[in-house]
Amino acid sequence: MTLYRGAGLRHLQLHGMKGRVAIYEVMPISETIRDMILEDASTAVLREQAQKEGMKTLRQAGMAKVLEGVTTVEEVVRVTLA
Repeated sequence: MTLYRGAGLRHLQLHGMKGRVAIYEVMPISETIRDMILEDASTAVLREQAQKEGMKTLRQAGMAKVLEGVTTVEEVVRVTLA
C-alpha cells in the first residue's frame, strides 16, 4: 500500500493540495431504518443500523480517497474531526 503526501507549492501556501474533492456520507433509508425513524430512534442507533446495512462513514469515504491517492490521511482527519 502506498500513501501519498502533498509536496507543497508556493502559490498553494505550501499545503500541497490543489483543487477540491468531495467526501460524503449517504444513508440509504431501508424499511428497517424508516421504521426506526418513525419510532424516534436516536442518531447513534440509526448510525449503527445504517453501518450494519453497509453505509460508509464520512471518515471511511475519506480513507478510500487516501488509498486512491487523491488526498492525505492528515487532510481526512482534519475535515472529519468532530
